[in-house]
Amino acid sequence: MFTTDDLKQLSAKGITPEQAEHQLQQFRQGFPYLRLRSAAAVGAGIKAPSGADCQAYVEAWTDYKAEGHHVTKFVPASGAASRMFKNMFEFRDGQNDVPTTDFERNFFANIHSFAFFPALDDACTVLYGKGVDDLMAEGSCRKVVHAMLDEDGLAYGQLPKGLLQFHAYPDCARTPLEEHLVEAALYATSQGRADVHFTVSAEHRELFEELVERVLPDYEAAYGIKASSTTSASASRNHRPTPLRPPWTTNLSARQTGVCSSAQAATEHSSRTSLTSTVTSSSSRTSTMSSPTASSRPLRSGSKSSQAYW
Repeated sequence: MFTTDDLKQLSAKGITPEQAEHQLQQFRQGFPYLRLRSAAAVGAGIKAPSGADCQAYVEAWTDYKAEGHHVTKFVPASGAASRMFKNMFEFRDGQNDVPTTDFERNFFANIHSFAFFPALDDACTVLYGKGVDDLMAEGSCRKVVHAMLDEDGLAYGQLPKGLLQFHAYPDCARTPLEEHLVEAALYATSQGRADVHFTVSAEHRELFEELVERVLPDYEAAYGIKASSTTSASASRNHRPTPLRPPWTTNLSARQTGVCSSAQAATEHSSRTSLTSTVTSSSSRTSTMSSPTASSRPLRSGSKSSQAYW
């Protein structure tokens, strides 16, 4: 099952072939469910600290960082976005071109409120020659959903949540990945350095790498940070160590966006900070790989060098 290169990589990580196979077997067989007693609540598993307690925690954290300890912000980012769009997949695959359920009507009534609306509007214009509003007005709502979910549009039905435009700002939209980079620069800095460790699915690793590589220079400028990036890959969702596919490509056009710096996220750090972003797979079997060249599929984000709607 393991190639010569696999065995070399495992040896470098201190993992025996037997241990690796055991881990993969656990993923194949699954893990037993926990029996839940009740939902957590304040006083039953959740503590509600007082204002004085909060201040003490902040001071303890500040003192800890001042002692020179290494701090890493850990971000599990392998979650797929497909479950978020379950109802929209059903609408896309159905027979109706206009919304008929309460969920569908609510979705289209509030479509302008989504952070990704400008990107979706761009995608519809490129694919159909009409924006979202015009398509909805003529009763072509399924085309809008197609542009949102499918690979010739935004491909949100295939991407992980960490790469979707989630938060809207006056001049741009940010992905969760970008928000974690900003948060790390704001509160996870120690001795002029802030590290962020992402775990991602192997099939999405290159897309995460691409976005990190594209946006870091602009966040360096916006938040006074120095950045570097390392990556690794591992077993895919079928729990077998398969080669990664190349990044998706597209012929769709793109336009530049402005840097996204909200007032709420303005940094108070005066010294330069080194922000290191590490992307690894969510499986236990990993190997180091070099960063790929940027794909021609742009990921729109808060970075001024990010392009239109990917």
